[in-house]
Parts: sequence; C-alpha cells; structure tokens
Amino acid sequence: MKCPRCLVSFHDEVKVIPLGNDVNGGWYINKSTSPNPKCKRDIYVMANGGYVWNNHGGFQLEKPKSLTLIYPKRSYRLPVPKEVPTHIASDFTEACICDGG
Repeated sequence: MKCPRCLVSFHDEVKVIPLGNDVNGGWYINKSTSPNPKCKRDIYVMANGGYVWNNHGGFQLEKPKSLTLIYPKRSYRLPVPKEVPTHIASDFTEACICDGG
C-alpha cells in the first residue's frame, strides 16, 4: 500500500473493524498507519466482501467486492506540478479524489 499523504510505500498491518452485513455482504473498515516517522497518520478504507478468520487470530479479506479510501480523502496520484495553472490543477485534483485515485 502507499500512504496517500506522504506517498511512502509499505506493507500494511491492517486492523479490521467489522460494521455489519446487508444484501451486498459484509462491510468493514480497514485501518492502517503509515510507518513513515514524518507521517505516522492513520488511513481508513471501507471494504465490502467476505472476511474469514486466519490462523493468526485475525481477519483476512477473501474476495473484496470493493475497497474505497475514506480517510484521508485524497488521491494516490502525485501532486500536480507547480507549472500547471491553478484552475486546471484544482480540477484535476478534484477529479482524482472523485475517481478514487
């Protein structure tokens, strides 16, 4: 995974928070924390799909139907270069957030 704030890649240790089930299956919040000492912020992803207990006493996602970044609401894309006009850069950034990334 890549931290959406500091863009450092890391193998995340996810804490799974079950929310409940509906006709679309199980709903969960996956919580990770950036290991970057300058960041150390939490990342939350909404997951829909099937989880099972693994041999290590935790949840493991079997087949995700969807994964949606919910916090921070940012894009995984690199920032727009400073040379790009502000009105174009803000439209691009907004589109990336709406698209999920």
